[in-house]
Amino acid sequence: MKVNNADPLAFGMKPEAAASYSRSSAFETVTISRKAEGGNELVKIPPPLPNVKAVATYASNDLLMSGWALNPNKIKNKGAMMNVVHEKGNVILIGFRPQFRGQSRNTYKLIFNSIYLGATR
Repeated sequence: MKVNNADPLAFGMKPEAAASYSRSSAFETVTISRKAEGGNELVKIPPPLPNVKAVATYASNDLLMSGWALNPNKIKNKGAMMNVVHEKGNVILIGFRPQFRGQSRNTYKLIFNSIYLGATR
């Protein structure tokens, strides 16, 4: 996966990291439709843009490092770890298991950075 190591949640990470994807999630940022329930009428007040940042995304090519995959393209370029600002806080979404016993140890930093930054805000 590609890691935005300029983000404080990815402090100490390299720009690329391995992630074990098994029954995991991949995230996409979507925007709310500008149409009303009745059809094509435009909403008078536009919905807010989502305040979401990708901390890590699955790679765009060479997704498989080892093993096998049924459909690796379904996670291509999608979010592996997202930071969603919600009211006065943040929701951190991690789509893979960073603490998994078979996972590379460098992804532990994503957990500890999230805990540390959550405690200091």
